[in-house]
Amino acid sequence: MNLHAIVPVKALDRAKSRLASALAPAERRQLVREMFERVLGALAAAPVTNTWVVSPDAEVLALAATRGARPLAEGPAELNAALEQARSAARAAGATALIVVPADVPLIRPADVAAMAGLLAAGADVVLAPDAAGLGTNGLALRADAALPFRFGGDSAVLHLRAAAARGLLTRLYHAPGLALDVDDPAGLARYRAALAGLALGEHGQD
Repeated sequence: MNLHAIVPVKALDRAKSRLASALAPAERRQLVREMFERVLGALAAAPVTNTWVVSPDAEVLALAATRGARPLAEGPAELNAALEQARSAARAAGATALIVVPADVPLIRPADVAAMAGLLAAGADVVLAPDAAGLGTNGLALRADAALPFRFGGDSAVLHLRAAAARGLLTRLYHAPGLALDVDDPAGLARYRAALAGLALGEHGQD
């Protein structure tokens, strides 16, 4: 399986506005960079042939290039149109399967990517990892030729599942703690920081 990853990233200056009550603009910018780099690190250690980063932000694209990812400058369009742009590029580069991972899902593990790819290899057309509430899509793997439109945004898990069912696509759900967490609000930020503290404690205990 020739699996390509797609990571959409908003402009750093506009990202995470819902955290304005908890973080200053410079802190939000740094948080997005940190989470993005964690996602790239996980994908680099996963069975992924290429990682495409689609963003309107020149700094994000430059960072992606330094980490071995393929930068794609996002045009003046919304997120789902940008993802279609990346899907076309990945298909042209020989992808037979895709996995979309938002940049604000920083606890994704290489094993999660491998498990979702394994479900595709076992016959699924689409594999969806929902957020903790079961409403958002924190990971979406699909065959490159699957005619599933991207529906990221509000209640995207529900919309993706409906679209897949309408097209007769075999869909599997994938649940994992790391993929259930996205950092969109102060509560999510607190859970993320607690998880990082737990990871650091575990690493210290192994020394």
